[in-house]
Amino acid sequence: APGRADDGKANVLQQVSFRCANVADVKEFYRTFVDNNVPINRCVSHGNTVSIYAQDPDGNSVEVYWPNGVDVPQPFGKPMDLSKSEAEIMAQLEQILMEWRAGEGRT
Repeated sequence: APGRADDGKANVLQQVSFRCANVADVKEFYRTFVDNNVPINRCVSHGNTVSIYAQDPDGNSVEVYWPNGVDVPQPFGKPMDLSKSEAEIMAQLEQILMEWRAGEGRT
């Protein structure tokens, strides 16, 4: 695919995303990225995912995510701490969703 027209300073890829089967896989990627000094831009929930945004060696954005099946209108993003246990990550996600539902008047 053709890239953006620019002055040669931008990467042509917006991002490459990799879908995981479960949150444990995302946590494993997080640990692998940290252990190998991969630059992590952010760890976030979009309400419908748990996501890591990192950079490949060429500086392209890479997302690793697990979709949780909850339909949350976008844009939406809340920081997450993926250094926690899987149970704590799921508790963070539940808290994020509870606050979103309360703000939307949902039950």
